[in-house]
Amino acid sequence: MLRMKKLVIRLALFGAINAAVACVLLAVLGAPRVLDPWETDSVFEGFRLDESYDVVILGTSRAYTLSRFRDNHQALEKSLGGRVLNLAMPAGGGIKPSAAYLGEALAAGVRPKHIIVAADPFVFFAEGPNERHKFVEYEAFRFSFAARLASYGFDWRRVFSYARSKFTSAWWFRQPEPLLRHDRQAGEITEERLRGRIESLFLEGMKEATFQRYAAYLEQVVDVAQAAGARVDFVHMPTLLGHEPGYPRLREYLDDLVQRHADTCTYHDWTDAMRDPAYFYDLDHLNAAGAAHFATEILTPALRAAI
Repeated sequence: MLRMKKLVIRLALFGAINAAVACVLLAVLGAPRVLDPWETDSVFEGFRLDESYDVVILGTSRAYTLSRFRDNHQALEKSLGGRVLNLAMPAGGGIKPSAAYLGEALAAGVRPKHIIVAADPFVFFAEGPNERHKFVEYEAFRFSFAARLASYGFDWRRVFSYARSKFTSAWWFRQPEPLLRHDRQAGEITEERLRGRIESLFLEGMKEATFQRYAAYLEQVVDVAQAAGARVDFVHMPTLLGHEPGYPRLREYLDDLVQRHADTCTYHDWTDAMRDPAYFYDLDHLNAAGAAHFATEILTPALRAAI
């Protein structure tokens, strides 16, 4: 009996030591580098959450490109006359991880005047962008963010992947990936191209239960924004796709949400605000000319009018 007790104690001690070593290694290996936002997909490497920002942006790659290219980000900050923290995610990032990023930024002390939520309809009808997005693979490690992912209801396997990915050679030997400017244009717009793109966005269909589950995170965004003293500006980014199949349901939801919080929320539908293909590098992402036009002629006047 005594031997068994000693064995249990030794095993517990061994486990505790290994856990401590793993935590130290995570803190060292997973620590963010100091980069510019156009050099990395990692939010924690491209931005410093202990600094001040005037505008925070949430959304998918349609908003992410506003900072992932150097010329876009510089034009955006110049037009707005302030610093921008862009939390938008590539590859169709959902509203659930976006809300977690926002919670982390606000908890770290970021106090913006505006929080822009680029609400793309397709992410509210799909589990993939919300539950299985690959951001855990490329995001620098923060213990507080790992805890936040768990508290936001992410599957334990996603939280584990967040930690595990920092012990891979791909993470250890990663290099900055600077993107300076994107001038390519969308080219000929055909019905076939438009239809193919829409179909690729709505692979999971449009289930009301899925919409309700993820639209609830918009309420959470409003709540934490109000607690931080920020306005929330819900927007639809300009695209060449026109209104997507999920637009009417999302529009109905946002109209009600903004009406209930009219003192701190606004809603702008800019889907068709820029119909010139020369402003896009594909059907729904702005190129350098498009990003500059969007910043100076659409976004900046709207934010100034809301103040």
